[in-house]
Amino acid sequence: MLRSVLPKSIFATVELSIWGWEFREKAAVHEKLGPVFVVVTTGLNRLVCADPSMAHTIMSRRRDFVHPDITTETMGFLGPNIVTAKDESWSRQRRIVAPALNERISPEVWRVSVEQASSMADLLPSVSPPDTAEGPAKIVLGLRTIAMNVLGRIAYGHDKPFALSQSSTKPSADISYVDAISLVTDKLIYAAFLPASFLGLPFMPQVSQRLGTALKRLPGLTEDMLNQERQNNASASPHVTQTTGSPNNSRGTIMEELVRLSDQEKIRTDASTPESLDKVTKKFLTEEEIAGNLFIFTAAGFDTTANTMSYAVALLAVYPEWQAWIQTEIDTVLGGPDMSPIDYASAFPKLVRCLAVMLETLRLYPPVTLLMRSITTSQDLAFADTSFQIAAPSTIYVNTTALHTSRSTWGSDTLSFNPARWLQPDTPEPTLITPAQGTFMPWSVGPRNL
Repeated sequence: MLRSVLPKSIFATVELSIWGWEFREKAAVHEKLGPVFVVVTTGLNRLVCADPSMAHTIMSRRRDFVHPDITTETMGFLGPNIVTAKDESWSRQRRIVAPALNERISPEVWRVSVEQASSMADLLPSVSPPDTAEGPAKIVLGLRTIAMNVLGRIAYGHDKPFALSQSSTKPSADISYVDAISLVTDKLIYAAFLPASFLGLPFMPQVSQRLGTALKRLPGLTEDMLNQERQNNASASPHVTQTTGSPNNSRGTIMEELVRLSDQEKIRTDASTPESLDKVTKKFLTEEEIAGNLFIFTAAGFDTTANTMSYAVALLAVYPEWQAWIQTEIDTVLGGPDMSPIDYASAFPKLVRCLAVMLETLRLYPPVTLLMRSITTSQDLAFADTSFQIAAPSTIYVNTTALHTSRSTWGSDTLSFNPARWLQPDTPEPTLITPAQGTFMPWSVGPRNL
């Protein structure tokens, strides 16, 4: 409505204050105002960057450009973690957290994902035929269910069969840790900013009351879960492998690795460090940090994965010509429906077209459209052949959507869904391109990007 009422020159400025402008405008606003501009306000000034070199610099200088308070409050309300930590606390947490998040977990992610996706493919036609009005909604719900079930298995060892039915929303019903953390993740904004006592009031909707119950029970559920994990590790400790240091009967979950690695460091540290030293100087994770990191893996992995899969399915439905393009590859690598499942190491490296579809989806619909940072001291930044200083305090936005849709980087068809742009031309085997530094950062970049 404002667009039709206000003069074009005025609306161009007002638009930058309307939520979601970067998603609507994409790179067009930078074509009008330049790769980097500053929005001057009565509060904090905002630098908006869509220059690849500067964007990479900002994201790489983690000590100068830090997460704003709103991010740490949202992501840290269940405990400090690697996203909210700073300085030495961040370095300490990263040393322990990084080994739990590596290629080691990929085969299990593949196996569980295949099981969940196969169940969804078998169930959906009978529950809701694809040509009915509720078909797309069921598909999105199914993809979100797969994302959470895979995360539940990989993070916590919680095996849950695929089902489209929702968990009970009755506030008084029993709730497990995984169901509680799933609900908190799904309703993150409400959970982070509304007190559990308010959410649980009788006049609130049942799902809100259920969320309040989950928040109240989570500390106890977390303590019980970690105690049970330590008991499992203790019973398995005599059977340790020579190469990894993990128990032979290990489930390989992220929680198991965090607890084991942290407890190992705690034993070493307590044996050589005076109790008077602050825990930040030690090398292990506190109980609160373990809980906070487990939550952040779930929160960061759930919505981003579920939304990306949903966008990919929608794009393939809108552009059916690409369905045949990836189906050819799938048939070649995996064979027909009667073929036995192929393991991750054999199949995944050959699914180059499938990966290109996901990369193109992330290019057009990145999980985070604006990467937000803040500065507390004035910072120098280079741009083109000059440099300038941005005064503190200021908010810094790296406009991911604009970087991903810049015509100078991606060509004149930048707004088109074209997965083939990710393949190198004239190669015997399909080979992915590597985008220029700073032009593609759906998961952020720099030292904080695990």
